Amino acid sequence: MMNMDIYLGEGFEMINKTFLVKSNISYILTRHGRQEKRCNMGGKLGYCGVSYFGSHDTYIFVLTQPLDESVLAELDYDMNVLGAENKLIWVLRNKMKRRLLNPCEYLKTYHNHCVDIHGSVRPRINKHRYKGSGVAPSGLYE
Repeated sequence: MMNMDIYLGEGFEMINKTFLVKSNISYILTRHGRQEKRCNMGGKLGYCGVSYFGSHDTYIFVLTQPLDESVLAELDYDMNVLGAENKLIWVLRNKMKRRLLNPCEYLKTYHNHCVDIHGSVRPRINKHRYKGSGVAPSGLYE
């Protein structure tokens, strides 16, 4: 699952589905940036390897059973609201009891967001409960 302004890059052949299931791990990836046709998305703050501060855009997890109603209730919110990623991370960690890793140096995703389409006024859903939900860059298995 990923935001619409993200595309997959290198490394995804390294994903081991059996490991993810047996270890109850979800990957929470921080994006990269690079020179695009219309703009330069490289070197921006918050990218993997460039002053990480808790930005995540891609989520990899394997469901082995249907989500229960309490999890679905927590995930019932609009896309692109501020804090949506933090809330999803909180749900994966606390409701679904997943171990979270961010192997963004190995599984590369790229941000392709050359215009500010969000606008200046967006509601925030992670005012108290979901703050501090970042997943710092890590290895594939640690």
